[in-house]
Amino acid sequence: MTSHGPHPIEIVRRDDDTDPNTFTESVAAEDYMVWRYQPGVEIQPFECTVE
Repeated sequence: MTSHGPHPIEIVRRDDDTDPNTFTESVAAEDYMVWRYQPGVEIQPFECTVE
């Protein structure tokens, strides 16, 4: 993702996790952030994998 110009990017992330070995019930987490353009800064893709 790349931002061009002064417009902020709003990022909303929600995780719903179910793992009976770790949690006694489902867990939900939500996060919100605003990323503001900074010249020369580029957001690179982040690939998260579970083994």
